[in-house]
Amino acid sequence: MGRFIRRGKAKFYFLPTVASPTLIPTAAEITAGIDISKQVADLSGWRRTGSSVNTPDMGSDFVSNISGEKTVEASSFTFYADDTQAVNSLKTAMAEDTVGFVYICGSGRATGKEADTFPVRSNTVGNEYTVGNDPARFVIEYAITDNPAIDKPQPALV
Repeated sequence: MGRFIRRGKAKFYFLPTVASPTLIPTAAEITAGIDISKQVADLSGWRRTGSSVNTPDMGSDFVSNISGEKTVEASSFTFYADDTQAVNSLKTAMAEDTVGFVYICGSGRATGKEADTFPVRSNTVGNEYTVGNDPARFVIEYAITDNPAIDKPQPALV
């Protein structure tokens, strides 16, 4: 198994639409989206998690459990600000309450490789401020609106 780091390899897209109920976008839907990879300074969340429900019984002092609810951690992207634009185009494309899909190709964009699709609604858009010697950045937080499609094959490239 070839190990790798995701930085420089992973691709991130914001897609306005994904028509398939399986949440596997077509190549045309990916092309119609925005490749946000080079603007991402940091990210948080974007991971499906589950809980356990305890199921004790009188037959044992051991408390067994079963799988419970599934959710996605609070998810966000931190983007670099761009002072060459009057209003940053990403802030416009993903303004608060914008519905779409975050498409993550964790090991690069290639036919058949695994990717994740998160149905989202942008929740908040906020600037970061610092007195340090840091680049200007802003954060967009997302609400995950439905069960994401995890590790699905990518469509053919166009």
